[in-house]
Amino acid sequence: MPDQPPWPVSPRPFIEEAMGSWIGRVAARYRMDVRQLLERYQINVSMNTTNVGWMLCPFIEHGEIERLAKLARLDTYWLQSIQTPPPWVVDRRSCPYCAQCVFLNPADVTAPMWKREWFDPEARTCRIHGQTLQRVTPGKLHGCKNFGHVVKLVSRIEEMRRLEARYGLH
Repeated sequence: MPDQPPWPVSPRPFIEEAMGSWIGRVAARYRMDVRQLLERYQINVSMNTTNVGWMLCPFIEHGEIERLAKLARLDTYWLQSIQTPPPWVVDRRSCPYCAQCVFLNPADVTAPMWKREWFDPEARTCRIHGQTLQRVTPGKLHGCKNFGHVVKLVSRIEEMRRLEARYGLH
Protein backbone atom coordinates (compact mmCIF):
# COMPACT_ATOMS: atom_id res chain seq x y z
CA MET A 1 0.00 0.00 0.00
CA PRO A 2 1.39 3.44 -0.89
CA ASP A 3 2.56 5.77 1.87
CA GLN A 4 -0.08 8.25 2.89
CA PRO A 5 1.07 11.82 3.52
CA PRO A 6 0.73 12.94 7.15
CA TRP A 7 -2.49 14.67 8.15
CA PRO A 8 -2.20 18.45 7.85
CA VAL A 9 -3.61 18.84 11.36
CA SER A 10 -4.12 16.20 14.01
CA PRO A 11 -5.46 16.60 17.53
CA ARG A 12 -2.94 15.37 20.05
CA PRO A 13 -4.01 12.49 22.28
CA PHE A 14 -4.32 13.15 25.99
CA ILE A 15 -2.60 10.72 28.34
CA GLU A 16 -5.94 9.80 30.02
CA GLU A 17 -7.86 9.54 26.75
CA ALA A 18 -9.31 6.36 25.27
CA MET A 19 -7.91 5.40 21.86
CA GLY A 20 -11.42 5.43 20.35
CA SER A 21 -11.94 8.97 21.65
CA TRP A 22 -8.76 10.17 19.94
CA ILE A 23 -9.60 8.43 16.64
CA GLY A 24 -13.12 9.90 16.89
CA ARG A 25 -11.65 13.38 17.45
CA VAL A 26 -9.42 12.98 14.38
CA ALA A 27 -12.44 11.93 12.30
CA ALA A 28 -14.46 14.89 13.63
CA ARG A 29 -11.58 17.23 12.77
CA TYR A 30 -11.83 16.09 9.15
CA ARG A 31 -15.64 16.03 9.23
CA MET A 32 -15.93 12.36 8.44
CA ASP A 33 -17.16 9.20 10.09
CA VAL A 34 -14.61 7.06 11.91
CA ARG A 35 -15.35 4.33 9.38
CA GLN A 36 -14.54 6.72 6.52
CA LEU A 37 -11.29 7.82 8.18
CA LEU A 38 -10.13 4.23 8.61
CA GLU A 39 -11.05 3.30 5.03
CA ARG A 40 -9.54 6.41 3.45
CA TYR A 41 -6.22 5.96 5.23
CA GLN A 42 -6.30 2.16 5.02
CA ILE A 43 -6.00 1.72 8.76
CA ASN A 44 -6.68 -1.88 9.71
CA VAL A 45 -8.54 -1.58 13.01
CA SER A 46 -11.72 -3.47 13.87
CA MET A 47 -14.06 -0.91 15.33
CA ASN A 48 -17.03 -3.19 15.85
CA THR A 49 -15.53 -5.65 18.29
CA THR A 50 -18.13 -4.73 20.94
CA ASN A 51 -21.64 -3.30 21.06
CA VAL A 52 -20.11 0.13 21.79
CA GLY A 53 -18.45 0.36 18.35
CA TRP A 54 -15.43 2.56 17.64
CA MET A 55 -15.47 4.30 21.05
CA LEU A 56 -14.34 1.07 22.73
CA CYS A 57 -11.43 0.46 20.39
CA PRO A 58 -9.73 -2.94 20.69
CA PHE A 59 -5.98 -3.28 21.10
CA ILE A 60 -4.25 -2.06 17.92
CA GLU A 61 -1.26 -4.01 16.64
CA HIS A 62 2.11 -2.26 16.56
CA GLY A 63 2.25 -1.92 12.76
CA GLU A 64 -1.05 -0.04 12.69
CA ILE A 65 0.04 2.10 15.65
CA GLU A 66 3.14 3.04 13.64
CA ARG A 67 0.98 3.99 10.64
CA LEU A 68 -1.35 6.09 12.81
CA ALA A 69 1.64 7.76 14.50
CA LYS A 70 3.16 8.61 11.13
CA LEU A 71 -0.13 10.08 9.86
CA ALA A 72 -0.52 12.14 13.06
CA ARG A 73 3.19 13.03 13.33
CA LEU A 74 3.41 11.48 16.78
CA ASP A 75 5.81 9.24 18.60
CA THR A 76 4.29 5.75 18.83
CA TYR A 77 4.64 5.96 22.62
CA TRP A 78 1.67 8.34 22.83
CA LEU A 79 -0.63 6.02 20.93
CA GLN A 80 0.57 2.90 22.73
CA SER A 81 -0.12 4.61 26.07
CA ILE A 82 -3.78 5.34 25.28
CA GLN A 83 -4.70 1.83 24.18
CA THR A 84 -7.58 0.25 26.07
CA PRO A 85 -6.51 -2.79 28.09
CA PRO A 86 -7.82 -5.90 26.28
CA PRO A 87 -9.81 -7.19 29.32
CA TRP A 88 -11.88 -3.97 29.21
CA VAL A 89 -12.92 -4.47 25.55
CA VAL A 90 -16.19 -6.30 26.15
CA ASP A 91 -19.86 -5.79 25.36
CA ARG A 92 -21.54 -3.39 27.77
CA ARG A 93 -24.96 -2.80 29.27
CA SER A 94 -23.98 0.84 29.74
CA CYS A 95 -20.96 3.10 29.38
CA PRO A 96 -20.01 5.31 32.32
CA TYR A 97 -18.70 8.86 32.00
CA CYS A 98 -18.32 12.07 33.99
CA ALA A 99 -20.00 14.94 32.15
CA GLN A 100 -17.80 17.51 33.87
CA CYS A 101 -14.68 15.70 32.66
CA VAL A 102 -16.04 15.26 29.12
CA PHE A 103 -16.66 18.99 28.73
CA LEU A 104 -13.94 20.44 30.97
CA ASN A 105 -10.80 18.67 29.88
CA PRO A 106 -8.17 20.25 32.17
CA ALA A 107 -5.44 19.66 29.59
CA ASP A 108 -7.35 21.64 26.93
CA VAL A 109 -10.78 23.11 27.61
CA THR A 110 -11.39 23.37 23.86
CA ALA A 111 -10.97 19.61 23.37
CA PRO A 112 -13.58 17.36 25.00
CA MET A 113 -12.47 13.74 25.38
CA TRP A 114 -13.57 10.35 26.70
CA LYS A 115 -11.29 8.97 29.40
CA ARG A 116 -9.90 5.47 29.01
CA GLU A 117 -10.52 4.71 32.72
CA TRP A 118 -14.29 4.95 32.17
CA PHE A 119 -14.06 1.69 30.21
CA ASP A 120 -12.69 -0.08 33.28
CA PRO A 121 -15.49 -2.52 34.22
CA GLU A 122 -14.94 -1.48 37.87
CA ALA A 123 -15.38 2.27 37.20
CA ARG A 124 -18.10 3.72 39.43
CA THR A 125 -17.03 7.23 40.46
CA CYS A 126 -15.04 10.06 38.95
CA ARG A 127 -11.54 10.21 40.41
CA ILE A 128 -11.48 13.99 39.89
CA HIS A 129 -14.97 15.01 41.04
CA GLY A 130 -15.83 12.15 43.41
CA GLN A 131 -19.32 11.82 41.97
CA THR A 132 -21.06 8.75 40.61
CA LEU A 133 -20.43 8.33 36.90
CA GLN A 134 -23.37 8.93 34.57
CA ARG A 135 -24.24 6.25 32.03
CA VAL A 136 -25.16 6.08 28.37
CA THR A 137 -26.33 3.03 26.48
CA PRO A 138 -23.86 1.35 24.12
CA GLY A 139 -26.33 1.63 21.25
CA LYS A 140 -26.37 5.41 21.52
CA LEU A 141 -22.57 5.59 21.48
CA HIS A 142 -22.42 3.04 18.65
CA GLY A 143 -24.69 5.29 16.61
CA CYS A 144 -22.29 8.25 16.82
CA LYS A 145 -20.23 8.73 13.68
CA ASN A 146 -17.32 10.62 15.29
CA PHE A 147 -16.44 12.30 18.56
CA GLY A 148 -18.30 15.49 17.67
CA HIS A 149 -21.49 13.41 17.67
CA VAL A 150 -20.55 11.92 21.05
CA VAL A 151 -20.23 15.42 22.53
CA LYS A 152 -23.66 16.35 21.14
CA LEU A 153 -25.14 13.13 22.56
CA VAL A 154 -23.71 13.71 26.04
CA SER A 155 -24.85 17.33 25.89
CA ARG A 156 -28.44 16.24 25.09
CA ILE A 157 -28.38 13.62 27.86
CA GLU A 158 -27.11 16.15 30.41
CA GLU A 159 -29.68 18.75 29.34
CA MET A 160 -32.45 16.18 29.84
CA ARG A 161 -31.06 15.37 33.31
CA ARG A 162 -31.08 19.07 34.23
CA LEU A 163 -34.67 19.45 33.04
CA GLU A 164 -35.77 16.31 34.89
CA ALA A 165 -34.12 17.53 38.09
CA ARG A 166 -35.56 21.04 37.73
CA TYR A 167 -39.11 19.96 37.01
CA GLY A 168 -39.16 16.69 38.96
CA LEU A 169 -39.67 14.57 35.85
CA HIS A 170 -38.61 10.92 35.73
